[in-house]
Amino acid sequence: MEKQKEENVSEPKVTMFGEEIRDDDSGCACSRHKRRGRRCDCHSSSSDPFGGILFIFVGIILFLNMMNIIPFDFWNQVLKFWPIILIMIGLKFILGNSIISNLMIFILSIIVFSFIALYGLMGIGSPLVGYFPQDMVNYINNLNHFNK
Repeated sequence: MEKQKEENVSEPKVTMFGEEIRDDDSGCACSRHKRRGRRCDCHSSSSDPFGGILFIFVGIILFLNMMNIIPFDFWNQVLKFWPIILIMIGLKFILGNSIISNLMIFILSIIVFSFIALYGLMGIGSPLVGYFPQDMVNYINNLNHFNK
């Protein structure tokens, strides 16, 4: 009788955000997958370089607006490029979550947001344009002359 009681006693379940957490390699106890014998990737800590760079970019611009370094007119220039955010999100979906795709998205995000920031700074005539490479400034100037 005592052996049956001991067999029925199990370790306490630890849950976080409504899902069971295990610290062994027996498999995922995720209520969405219920896989046994292998781990699912739903609990892995994956980084999203595009989202991080987007938040950093917007945060820096808002901070510079609050400090009166960049006028609010900067947003009139930058918001012309809102479809690029949709394109970048689409690329993230297509490329997946591998290390190489995250690196590609990271590099592309840095380049794209640098060009957008430069375009916006040039549109308001900011002296911060001097901190960008001259080749980028010339490229944006050529695009502006081409569009006129």
